[in-house]
Amino acid sequence: ERGEPFVVVDDFLGDAARAAMLKDAIRLRDRGRYGASQSVGQDGVAFDKDAVLSCEIEPTDFDAAPHLLSYTRDLLLTLPGELNERLGAAEQVSPAEYGTKLAVQLPSGS
Repeated sequence: ERGEPFVVVDDFLGDAARAAMLKDAIRLRDRGRYGASQSVGQDGVAFDKDAVLSCEIEPTDFDAAPHLLSYTRDLLLTLPGELNERLGAAEQVSPAEYGTKLAVQLPSGS
């Protein structure tokens, strides 16, 4: 709903796209591309997040994750223009740089 800080779209991708991207993510895992996910504290010091793994997808991962790379690239190159046009953002969002990061929450046992 407009005015909210987020949007929820049910079944945005559909089953086929979702399944293809899941297979991509599993191939990246099988190649050892995930590591501890990090955040930076208020003190500026990086720390590992408990029970969270992440992978920053690179163009060299295309053979393992073509669907994830294509989707994130297209979305991140298209979205800034749409946001700027529809929301009239005071500070324009730029498509000049983007990064793609997958995060996986592991069962923590709690």
